[in-house]
Amino acid sequence: MSTRWDHRETQAHKQPVSPEPGSKQAAQAPWHRGLDPYFRWAQLTRWRGFTVHAGWERVEPKDSYIQILARAKDQDMLNAVLACGWLLVSCAYRNKIPGTISHALFFSARVARIDEDKLVANELGLRWELALPLRDAERQASGSTDGFFGPSRSLVNFQAANAAGVAIRAVQPLDLVGSEPQTLLLGAVAVIDFGCPFLNQRFVTDDKPGLARVMALWDQGGGVRSFAHIKDAHKRALAEQGWPWLVPQNFDYGREMGPKALQALVECARDTQQRPLLDERDIYRSVDYLIDYEDPRRRIWSATHGGHVLDVAGGGTDPLSGSDTEHSDPASWAGLVFVQLPSLTAADSSGGALSAHLLDGVRYALSVSEPGEPLVVNISYGTFAGPHDGSSMIEAAMDELLAQRSENFAIVLAAGNARDAHCHARRQVRHERSALLRCWMAAGDTTDTFVEIWYTDPKVDANLEARVRGPNRQWSQWVAPGEHDLLRDSGRARTVVAMLRHDRWVPNADPSMVLFAIAPTGIPADVPTEQSDAGMWEIELRMVGRGSKDQGLVEVQAWIERDDPGYGQAGARPYFLDQLADDEVNTLSSIATGQWTLAAGGFNLGTGQATHYSSLANLPQMNRRRMVLAGCEEDETTPSIAAAAVRSAEVYRMNGTSVAAPALARRIYKRMVEGALVSHWQWPKVLRAMVKAQASERPILKEPEVE
Repeated sequence: MSTRWDHRETQAHKQPVSPEPGSKQAAQAPWHRGLDPYFRWAQLTRWRGFTVHAGWERVEPKDSYIQILARAKDQDMLNAVLACGWLLVSCAYRNKIPGTISHALFFSARVARIDEDKLVANELGLRWELALPLRDAERQASGSTDGFFGPSRSLVNFQAANAAGVAIRAVQPLDLVGSEPQTLLLGAVAVIDFGCPFLNQRFVTDDKPGLARVMALWDQGGGVRSFAHIKDAHKRALAEQGWPWLVPQNFDYGREMGPKALQALVECARDTQQRPLLDERDIYRSVDYLIDYEDPRRRIWSATHGGHVLDVAGGGTDPLSGSDTEHSDPASWAGLVFVQLPSLTAADSSGGALSAHLLDGVRYALSVSEPGEPLVVNISYGTFAGPHDGSSMIEAAMDELLAQRSENFAIVLAAGNARDAHCHARRQVRHERSALLRCWMAAGDTTDTFVEIWYTDPKVDANLEARVRGPNRQWSQWVAPGEHDLLRDSGRARTVVAMLRHDRWVPNADPSMVLFAIAPTGIPADVPTEQSDAGMWEIELRMVGRGSKDQGLVEVQAWIERDDPGYGQAGARPYFLDQLADDEVNTLSSIATGQWTLAAGGFNLGTGQATHYSSLANLPQMNRRRMVLAGCEEDETTPSIAAAAVRSAEVYRMNGTSVAAPALARRIYKRMVEGALVSHWQWPKVLRAMVKAQASERPILKEPEVE
């Protein structure tokens, strides 16, 4: 395909250039900090990468919504948001943070596409970022009407072979609304992930009948087809037939099962008076849950990422302890809360929609657990790109919750598996010497690719500028703060293939950012789209301005956003060339560098060495060293950990920092239950003490490597 940089577009549609560095206005960024660069990319590409196009169902713009993560400056601005009408905010954010006397200034919201202009005008002065997943993830999650994936579910199949209906009908429909947590011990362990095998014996006590330890399950992606378009009469009919799902009380999307419904389902599988006992798969199928990518044959997942993580965090047996003793630690008796990410979000490795769903998930965990009692939230998802200084909106939002409910509450995140992904580069830009980043864009990548370059503004009268060229060796224009340049298809459509944008201020962080966005190098199977050239793309950075000779240097940090290959796309992952020795440092997940959250890297229990993939933090910049290493592999022969699959009799092996995070969360919960009312600012000292107090023969936690 023939393309060319459209310099006229840059000049004709240039944003007002930010005030010159060194001027009085330069230090006064507006509260909202401008428009999210990703939103501008979505507009320029006609929402191609963000609109649902999955085979049989296409959501037209007038019927679709834009999801955002936002922050109000103060309570007055928040009140204006809640009263405006066109910003759809869940009830959870209209109420005070559970267990505190404060409202949250961070919130998620949806905006109808017909109100897109209101969002851009931003008369309320909000700081906000786009929170939508990439379209190709929807293709992976929903598929097409033929082949591996199946069509949309229909109401006819909702109650197919509803073997569980009899037992659920024994619980009156009104009783299912009850939300009193059925905790087995003070507090709860909450997991935000995908796929909760709540019937698995590892999450049920060995009483007769067993007691369901999963006390709340919120499927964030299940509401559209479960209740949104079902008439009230049909809802009542489903409830009478034993349909256990309810609309969440505090959120306007998804579907929820409370403790009574979950207990009724557990008794279906554990009731010794029933002959024969119901197979767990039949029960999942009867309540339309854990269906393998909506398979028309309604096969159930054999194992899930979330089930493994939940077992490591709070299963009846600690998979890392080396002991088969049931209920050997406090987490074995903990109440469990599970928030299931939408399949669309879980399948999108770039994490485009992750922030909003994570914040909603943490607020949900707070709402269903008892205020003041121990609560540990585990998040084993993450992203590569971001400021990595704790200033991103999701990190600041989690910090707000931790600061407001400061005791008996912790959020544990996976450090990430990016150490050897070649996704990070650290370079220095001088007046007399530019810096060059070389990125390899693999062929066959069916999703957009994003490269973020972050830096702190020069303190004198100098500017940083950037330009880019692709395999055709054609340079873009030099782009200064407040400018952008577009690469267009030379054909009649003149569609946008790539964008180089430079912002002095961005809503999502404190530093300045250069964003390079580029269309897929392969055409997705579900819908034709613009296609960029595979091969080497180069980004050059230079310093210009009257004072640049005296400026010395500017250090830039660049990340390629996570872009794992989808189904049938092995090897299609972008990466940096010419890596330096220290580029593997500062590869921590971009949502795990907050001020008060905790991060877990991974190490091999047999060798005692950090795994080759476990991301490294820039510890001097990470506040108070809120990171430890946790076991995520048994030994060199079996570099993984066995934990729960979907069915009770089966196990599933997995490694990575997704396993390390719940291993740490389990021990954090134990520390809380032992009576340590640890405030959010005390965790660094407590973590160090926990590492030292372990038995020497099998330590589960270790100090992080020193870079």
